[in-house]
Amino acid sequence: MRQEAGTGIADITILNEIYEIVRTNEKSEYQNIICEKAAYPFMYHLAELRGNIVHWLPVSKQHSVLEIGAECGAVTEVLAQKAGEVAYITDTKLQDNIIHARIEKNIPDSDRAKVVGYYEKYCDIEKKLDKYDYIFLVGSFRYASEIVEDKKNPYVELLKQLRMHLKQEGYLIIADANRLGLKYFAGCQEDYFGGYFENIEGYPATQEYKTFTHGEYKKLLEDAGYEKLEFYYPYPDYKFATTIYSEKYLPQRGELSNNLRNFDRERYQFFDERRVFDTLIEEGLFEEFSNSFLICAN
Repeated sequence: MRQEAGTGIADITILNEIYEIVRTNEKSEYQNIICEKAAYPFMYHLAELRGNIVHWLPVSKQHSVLEIGAECGAVTEVLAQKAGEVAYITDTKLQDNIIHARIEKNIPDSDRAKVVGYYEKYCDIEKKLDKYDYIFLVGSFRYASEIVEDKKNPYVELLKQLRMHLKQEGYLIIADANRLGLKYFAGCQEDYFGGYFENIEGYPATQEYKTFTHGEYKKLLEDAGYEKLEFYYPYPDYKFATTIYSEKYLPQRGELSNNLRNFDRERYQFFDERRVFDTLIEEGLFEEFSNSFLICAN
């Protein structure tokens, strides 16, 4: 499975550095290390903000969870604190070592979930997987074509398979970008491939690793048999969320002013995003142009 810009599995040197950081440092030291390194991969994998996307969810010690696309465990660590049982799938043995190190270093045995990790392809271990109270795809749904073997409609196929691994009252949690997020109109590049406007133009040059609009996510989930959908809106985005808005509590004018948090690539600033967000809020359009979504599906 691929990863965010600057964090790809091919960069073994950076992953080895992250492993040594996690193995030899306390979590309280991560922020200073991020500042010293001044490079996006260290922020992406080590920043405490990464956990905000799941920290607020009602996962408890009575719950079992599966995380697909765990990368270096920024989200896994939070899940291991909250849940009773955690299974995760990541790409490589090195990433698996990083996850084990950060869980063992940062979570006391008495507070730690029962954790099982896999560093194999999802399609190779799918039949080994149990049923779970929560299944998480944080930034990984876009890679469905690498996760499942069906290339005709991998997104719906993955959603159908995951539905079979949910308990009756379980929830699938998808957190990912909105391809019509306002930041892409304002001058941010596409998350994975880079370049300007590729996603808002409908990916004319891209055959894989896509993100979707509010309506597109809804249709994919409904086509896969999910009946109950709840949309939430991480701000500024799902990677470094400081606020999670909901359908019941949407932002008010003037609240969305923290918009220049673009750390992985160069960007333009074509307009004042705060002012445009205020207009979208007044017109009831924020949900369509939120930079990211978090979707709870059952």
